Amino acid sequence: MNSEELKKLYNEVVMCHQKSPHHFEERADLDPMLASNPLCGDKFNLYIDSIGHKVNYAGFYGIGCALSKASTSILMQNIENQDIETVRNLCRDFLSATSGESDLEWEDPEIKMLVELKNHGGRMDCIRLSWKSLLEELEK
Repeated sequence: MNSEELKKLYNEVVMCHQKSPHHFEERADLDPMLASNPLCGDKFNLYIDSIGHKVNYAGFYGIGCALSKASTSILMQNIENQDIETVRNLCRDFLSATSGESDLEWEDPEIKMLVELKNHGGRMDCIRLSWKSLLEELEK
C-alpha cells in the first residue's frame, strides 16, 4: 500500500470510527476491562459479554486519541459473535503483525490499514492498546 492509498484509507476509516465508533457506550451491567496508557492519556473501559465461549456483545467507552478510539472500535466490531479462542488468536496475530514479528495478510481492510501504519510512522502504542489489554485479560 503506498502512502497516498494509506492516507486516503486512514482518513476514511479513522475519521469514521472516531465520529461513530462501534458500541461506544457505558454498560453498568458488565464488568469493564481497563485499557489505559497513562503516558498519552488514552483510557477505555472494554465491555465484553460472553456466554459460554462466544462473545455476544463487544463495546467500549472512554477517552483517547482518534487513532486509539478507531482501533478499539475496529477491534470491537471484529470480535462480536466470535468464539473466545478466535478472539485470542486475532489479538495475538494483530499484535505480532503490528510489532513486525509476522507478515500476515489481512482480508479486513480496516485491520490491514492499522497494521500498515507500522511502516508509516503510526503511533503503535495507541493502535495496540485495546488489543493488548483484551488479550492480557483473556489469558488470565
